[in-house]
Amino acid sequence: MPLCRFQLFPQSPFATPLRSDTITGMLLNLIALRDGESRLKECVASFETDSPEFLLSSAFPQNTLPMPCLPLPKRSAMAQGQCGPELITRISAFKKFRKQRFIPLEHWKKCKDSLSLAGLFSLFEKESEHSPIESQTQTMSHVSIDRETQRAIDGLLYTTTETFYPQGTALDLYARTKNPEELESLLNNLGRWGYGKRASTGKGQFSVTRDQDFDAKALESEGTHQLCLSVLSAQDMSGIEGTFQTFLKHGRVGSACADGQAFKKPFLAIKEGAVLSSSPCGSPVLRNLHYDERLVHVTARLSLPCTLATGVSHA
Repeated sequence: MPLCRFQLFPQSPFATPLRSDTITGMLLNLIALRDGESRLKECVASFETDSPEFLLSSAFPQNTLPMPCLPLPKRSAMAQGQCGPELITRISAFKKFRKQRFIPLEHWKKCKDSLSLAGLFSLFEKESEHSPIESQTQTMSHVSIDRETQRAIDGLLYTTTETFYPQGTALDLYARTKNPEELESLLNNLGRWGYGKRASTGKGQFSVTRDQDFDAKALESEGTHQLCLSVLSAQDMSGIEGTFQTFLKHGRVGSACADGQAFKKPFLAIKEGAVLSSSPCGSPVLRNLHYDERLVHVTARLSLPCTLATGVSHA
């Protein structure tokens, strides 16, 4: 399927991160509300074939990609013959580089055919003035409500974390789909109705446009590895090889299917930025996460090809 890119323009704070599996789930929820359960089943089944309905990345700051998870370079390679104050300065710069969550898209294009952390760091040193617009998170306090009396519970508060974006911020969302117009329409509906938690109070609103100037050919190539732009998991995780970071994902049931328990069982997932040489053996459609067997969690991944530099390995 062809690769395309959408630009998301946040219009309110977000109470739920813009991650690929959550966006996919909410779009499937919209399909269920619009077209019914039979159409939803068709879409979910497609993710277990070679022709999924669509594949999505998580949302990233404009013209960036997630920092690839790569082996650390050897100390001798980092030193490059330097010593004393020069070496200390270089090590300090590398520590700053390691804290970056994203890399410029142009750096990826230059390094993708010979990918290494040392190569990305070298570009970072030369162009350190580049800094993507970062979101800010704030902890918000809320009054707890007694569900029986509908009154505030005296002295009982709970907190949530919300993400705020500077005015004019654009986020990039990559996708593979045979019908980009249909996907754009679904994303626009999601942006109008609100994404994630607390959408009923105005959170999670955004507008969407398809990036007509996006050059997909610059990212498509042959490669021995894949940079994962999505949250990744599978029914059977055996067979996966590469470098990656894991986290515990807590899923939630969409409004079209919510009946009773709103939460799914937690499961192990892999963060965006994983560099893989082989994929999990199992299906990306996760089952047995809820007492209602019809409910699933889709973690289909979108990735970009790359080749590791000589001497870089996962071992």
